[in-house]
Amino acid sequence: MPLQNNLATRPHLNAVKQPHTLAKALHVVEHKYESLSQHSRSMKGRLSAFRNTCKHLSTMLGPAECIYLDDLVEIDRCLVPWLEGRGLVHQSAVQHCCNLRKLLDEAHKLLNWTSDAYELRKSWQPVREALKKKAPGCAGIVRFAIRHGRTPATFNRDIMDEWKKSKLARGYSLGTVVNTESLLRKTARRAGLQKLFSEFSLECKNPPKYRMNLKDLTDSLRAEISSVIRWKMVKRNLKDRPARLVIRDVTARSLLKYLLQLCGYAIQEKRHTGINSLSALLTEEIVCGYIDWLRERNPNRGRAGITATLSSIHCLTQTYPPLKAGNYGWFREKLDTLPKEKRARKQQRKLNRLPEYRPISQIPTKLLELCDPKSLTPVKIAWLYHDALLFLTSLTIPHRSRNISEAGINPDIRLNIYETPIDSELVSQFQLPAWAAEARKREPRRKFLVVHWLEEHVKANVELWRGFPDEVTPLFREYSNRRHLIVGIPDPGTLFLSRKGAALTQKTLLALVARLSVRYCESIRESGKHMTTKLFRDLVAAHLLDSGSTLEEVQDRLQQLDPNTTSLNYIGGFNTSDAVLQLEDDLAALAE
Repeated sequence: MPLQNNLATRPHLNAVKQPHTLAKALHVVEHKYESLSQHSRSMKGRLSAFRNTCKHLSTMLGPAECIYLDDLVEIDRCLVPWLEGRGLVHQSAVQHCCNLRKLLDEAHKLLNWTSDAYELRKSWQPVREALKKKAPGCAGIVRFAIRHGRTPATFNRDIMDEWKKSKLARGYSLGTVVNTESLLRKTARRAGLQKLFSEFSLECKNPPKYRMNLKDLTDSLRAEISSVIRWKMVKRNLKDRPARLVIRDVTARSLLKYLLQLCGYAIQEKRHTGINSLSALLTEEIVCGYIDWLRERNPNRGRAGITATLSSIHCLTQTYPPLKAGNYGWFREKLDTLPKEKRARKQQRKLNRLPEYRPISQIPTKLLELCDPKSLTPVKIAWLYHDALLFLTSLTIPHRSRNISEAGINPDIRLNIYETPIDSELVSQFQLPAWAAEARKREPRRKFLVVHWLEEHVKANVELWRGFPDEVTPLFREYSNRRHLIVGIPDPGTLFLSRKGAALTQKTLLALVARLSVRYCESIRESGKHMTTKLFRDLVAAHLLDSGSTLEEVQDRLQQLDPNTTSLNYIGGFNTSDAVLQLEDDLAALAE
């Protein structure tokens, strides 16, 4: 039969489906619960809540007969502020939104009603149930995905990145954003919901390290490792160890970490037993297997990364008395078999992870532009000056993270960073830049902002004096006048502080630098690069070389004693072109 004849004889096929209204939904719900409400107080209360919510919706939108259910699915964002404007507290307004969602669920069951927006919201229901009471803060990610029309099946990495950018733009800290994403992954993964996310992995981005805890080792092995660390850190000549082999605290922590990683590989990965001493741990089977295992886990990991991990352990086999008698020639032979990475490629990789200098250098200015006394409290303004000074000092004289976190400001002791006239005795300690020498000549008693480090605070073990550029001094004075507003009790005596008013640790310093760079530098947010404290040194070196500075000027700015260190780490790398790397790749391909 022709299609037009079929429609003429069966007119219901040509009829437009009538949308369901709020009045109709309430009517069928009342019919369902009316008899039950006579015998159940909970049913009676639910029915009363539905009627009350419908009453508010009618007041807001008009008669219930003219309100379509399709228009109520995404009304939450308008309904809550409207109800609060009528005098309801926030919790009551949110409860009415919950009542509305329950009413729509009843309409879906009783009237077979649905819509695209309702199906989209319904697809996230298993995720919402998993997050309820366990990770309520993650509900914002679900709402963000719904607003962008994504179901769990179409949710992907790009949407998650967009959510993070929106939160950072609204002033949320980087730590809060990262922790919220991690909590969503963990909660949904433990609830077995990975099958819903076909384009997004719920696996942990930072899986637990394979290294063991010191307390989990056998008593004898734990005691020997602790003894080795103490032996390496004693700052004097020992009968069985010269003073030149002493290591700093940070190096001792790294050595302990590497030993525990090797223990984790041997005991947890390979299930070796009877490892009760370092001699039982440092066998050819275990160490060589560990090196091969590291390369299998990360094929892109170069020789430098593995050597940095194992060189300190290899040094133990040559210097620690209980191990010196053993034959560990195979250790160095195995390290020497690792393929060397081309220096050009290594330096190019270093350049690729560097952010641009100009956007980072503008962060102090952006922070100071926010210092509006009319809209911000004095405490918030003090923190803005604190953060601006941190970035500006790191961009002028980039220090190591330990020096930044430990920099003192005690005016009585005058340690580390302070203002002082440069007399004839002090001027012999360091070479003044031209502008400072000229200013001192005009005003002999003029004060300059200087940094002073004693030998024990400097990696090269020498006393260090440096003068800050003139543009840092006004900001230093402004912050010094406001520092009492943010310092904790007791005063740690450090120039830079954590948000609790205590001294910064290297970990909190790293988090602060990363958070500020992401929040106030758009190129960092878009590129996905991470700004760290160490990158200030690389960034300043690259900028100086690009500006035509000499090797000596770069060396002085980075406080490096040996010019060969500066040349090796920066000059060769920053003069390397992409063409050299391409040529190496082409030659390697021709040789195959």
